[in-house]
Amino acid sequence: MSANDSGLAQQVEVATAASTEIGVAELLQLGELVDVRFIEFSATLRDEPRDDLESDDLENSMQVMVGGEEGVLEIRVRIEAATAEANYVVVAATQFHFDATEVTVTEDLGREFAEKVGVMALYPYVREAIQSMSTRLRQTVVTLPLMRTGQVSLGQPVTEDPVEAL
Repeated sequence: MSANDSGLAQQVEVATAASTEIGVAELLQLGELVDVRFIEFSATLRDEPRDDLESDDLENSMQVMVGGEEGVLEIRVRIEAATAEANYVVVAATQFHFDATEVTVTEDLGREFAEKVGVMALYPYVREAIQSMSTRLRQTVVTLPLMRTGQVSLGQPVTEDPVEAL
């Protein structure tokens, strides 16, 4: 999925200066994680518990958005979680900066980088935010399951701007 915040959905042509394609490992070596930030986080208690969830059940969904501009690759993760007693939403973003004279990033490389590196970099922050919010609501502590390598697989980009839909 692609997203845009000042050019996020517009990614990109790729080749190194020598016009050879690179992979995720090479891009990771050329770049640096420079920012992790929260864009949204909320926790809301329900007036009445949901009948379709047991007290220890957890529903959760994740949306991943990829984009950037020259020299910057941004990955956003939106996680919505629900228990019988509360709803949680966290949107976090990370930016990887790299020398645009050495490499530009294609849409496919950006998506693969998000799957293998970006989501894995953000997930612990999102996981902790939801756990912390559940504690502050004095609810059963919500701990999202571990994210395992290869678990994230992004499909083709959406045609509308997902940031506008958020």
